[in-house]
Amino acid sequence: MTQSNKKTCIICSFLPFNKEYKKLWNKISELLGKQGFELLFLSSSEDYEELEFPVIKIPFSLKGFAENFGHADLKKSYLDEDDVHLIERDIFWNNDSADNYDQYINGFYTCKYFYTELVKKIKPSLVFVWGNLLPQSLIFKEILENNNVPSFFLERGFFNGSLMIEELLYNELNTFAKDKNNFQAKTSFNNYERLKEFYLKNLSSKYPEYHDEKLELILQQKKKEGFKVITFYGTHDSIFFPEDQIYSRQISTLFKYTTEAAHFITEEVNKNPNLILVIKPHPADKNDYSSLESERVFVTKNFFNRRLIEISDLIIIGNSTIQYEVLLYEKPIILIARSSLYEYDAAYIPQSKEDFSSILNEALAKSAFELKLNNSKIFFGSLLKSHIYFYTEESPGKNLDDFTDFVCKNAKNDIPDSNLYERLNEFEKNIFIQSQISDNRNSKFRIVQTDHLKDKFHPHLTLLKEQLERKLVNYYSYLPKISGDDLIREAENLITENSFSEARALLHKALNFPNYKTDALNDLAYIEILEENYLQAFDNIITVLQTNPKDEIALSNLSFLVENNKLDNSFVNDQLTKLLRPELQLNKISSFAESLEYERKMSTEYQERKKFELELLPNNPSDFSYTGYCFVCEDVVPFKVDFNYAYQLDGKLVPNWRERLVCPNCELNNRLRLTYHTIKTIFNDFADASVYITEQMTGFYQTLKKINPDIIGSEFLGEAIPLGSVDDSGIRNENFTKLTFEDKKFDYLISLEVLEHIPDYKQALKESFRVLRPNGKFLFTVPFNKNSKSNIVRAKIDENGIITHLLPPEYHGDPVNDSQSCLCYYHFGWELLDELKNAGFKDAYALTTYSKEYGYLGGEQIFFVAEKGD
Repeated sequence: MTQSNKKTCIICSFLPFNKEYKKLWNKISELLGKQGFELLFLSSSEDYEELEFPVIKIPFSLKGFAENFGHADLKKSYLDEDDVHLIERDIFWNNDSADNYDQYINGFYTCKYFYTELVKKIKPSLVFVWGNLLPQSLIFKEILENNNVPSFFLERGFFNGSLMIEELLYNELNTFAKDKNNFQAKTSFNNYERLKEFYLKNLSSKYPEYHDEKLELILQQKKKEGFKVITFYGTHDSIFFPEDQIYSRQISTLFKYTTEAAHFITEEVNKNPNLILVIKPHPADKNDYSSLESERVFVTKNFFNRRLIEISDLIIIGNSTIQYEVLLYEKPIILIARSSLYEYDAAYIPQSKEDFSSILNEALAKSAFELKLNNSKIFFGSLLKSHIYFYTEESPGKNLDDFTDFVCKNAKNDIPDSNLYERLNEFEKNIFIQSQISDNRNSKFRIVQTDHLKDKFHPHLTLLKEQLERKLVNYYSYLPKISGDDLIREAENLITENSFSEARALLHKALNFPNYKTDALNDLAYIEILEENYLQAFDNIITVLQTNPKDEIALSNLSFLVENNKLDNSFVNDQLTKLLRPELQLNKISSFAESLEYERKMSTEYQERKKFELELLPNNPSDFSYTGYCFVCEDVVPFKVDFNYAYQLDGKLVPNWRERLVCPNCELNNRLRLTYHTIKTIFNDFADASVYITEQMTGFYQTLKKINPDIIGSEFLGEAIPLGSVDDSGIRNENFTKLTFEDKKFDYLISLEVLEHIPDYKQALKESFRVLRPNGKFLFTVPFNKNSKSNIVRAKIDENGIITHLLPPEYHGDPVNDSQSCLCYYHFGWELLDELKNAGFKDAYALTTYSKEYGYLGGEQIFFVAEKGD
């Protein structure tokens, strides 16, 4: 076997790349490498840093395949019933609407083509497909089976940082369950105690968690008053599983949907005045359960699971791994699903809705609980005895060597005739319309956006959409028991009869139906107007306009309030400014010639802006304010304007708009607020990117650090300390002409009003190019003369350090030393763009903008962007 040609093991996962799983996947890659395998990963997650194997980024939804991939020669065929079922399930799972049905159909065929080509070109020896529920996983698994590739459903284990091969594990556990009496006689439960100790020490959670401390205090107080707390954990279920599929049985033996279960359990708990119910929906469940809330029923996603389990007297749960955590806390469980725990008699299990009440009372009384606790220990003993359940190496269970052994025993022995990267490149040619971004050195592969597929593959698309809409309405109706359409119709009848209280109650229920939420809010606004509750009416109107700013009914209701002076118009204007604020218009200019043409087209607009700004000025030069929207603070504020650095124009003293218009909250001026706005607009992933900015002692640096805590800043501290080191105040010393960073370190580099102070600024441009990663961007501002093709040299310095002033000296403030100033050597012209390209950048251009709404006045401000190629 050669070093380059190894067998390939593919893992397809939809887990986020958190610290624990990055470590896990890297270890698996290392162990597989020792056995002659290379790991290829398919993932819908982000953050590939520190991964030591190639990754192909895939969409989570079928629609995503239509949006991100495209190919001209897809085989078209009619969809059978199972295909339609998969497509509808994916629409539901992604909380989408029937309006996008055709995109999901396109994605279904694109997904099949994608995985078919993957298997054909990569020639995997074994594949782990994530989860046996996701439509694309089922599509991939079927393709693997048709091509005789060994494949298994992989899933996150019962605890964070663990894995399991799900269907094999459940089969093994069920086998153990049949022999649990013999197992009990032989077992001292040492494994159980070790597992419990491991769990209680492992503080990490499967999902990101937030905590509602106020609710915890309420629950603790209720327990002191003698109430018992029951928690119902919801499941991320689906309405599109056929009755005979295993998952529909695993979800629940009693209920079709989590919403139905929540409604039923709420009714049961409300029968007993001494009970408190906490409903904790699955993190991916987007349903609104607020209609179930009362003084004794709470709905929350924001509660640490361990704290909630500790507080609870009883847990009601479906097929969720939380059930195993509850067992380790030795709390009673009512199990409403056929999970792997079902056969062990370790939980209280109602067989029908009719006997739920009696089972609830048994569980609260902990009837025969010692026997169930003993059986739970047997279950965990079986779990640790299983050959196909794998923990990380720190756990008491199977380790990753067992996982590697499983791969070796089950993989095909065929050795590919080329190395993995050659096969990846061949796959790329067949699957992408446009070239994808690849970096073999870092072993990363990422998809790019491509054109949508245009074909529609099913002749009955309209009928399918209608059927899907009925299914969705049926699903959502489990909360209030009747359809949203009925609720709206009945409420509007009550409004005509002036029965506003009854109508309001029905409309609040209708808010639970996504398709009728807008209608309900508009009707609620109308009621509030009739009852002269104008502020409440305005709140409902704003909620509608947040979703659809052009909603005619909401705009009509708003017009009534404004035209009849029912609200303070300044308040309305402020709120609408927040809601309907425009996008920042950035005008791209790539050359001096384009600039001249742009200036010609804008000449009339420039005159109107000048007139507008002059009319803002007070008769006597004195401080004043200008009301606008601060993008940094996300609020309407009075920007402060004074006459520091003012200049004369047409006989009037005019403020330095660019350096004034200071927000009273964030204290950033016009220029810096716009810089922040521009960064957020053109750098979509700024918060997670690797960023360097050539300043560190400014308020603006601290503002950026709030959204990207890992941003690196610096100042030029001279020879006082070595370059690349920090002084006693934590300020890093860097010289822009000889940065100490390694090549290709940053995604983005930002420099504001710095280059003009560097005699050899061209070397700084080269350094910027060097430290940027492929496709990185350099954003900067400098003094700029838009009417000059050439740079304007104001001063020169010779090899002996002697400065010659060609124009009157100009100095700018020094953030490092308030008592000193920095000499300005240049005002730049349009040749700067050519100099950036000469430094290596693929593209360079200017961005100009102006906005009355945001308070970016004083002529168009100019930013420069240089983009590095791949």
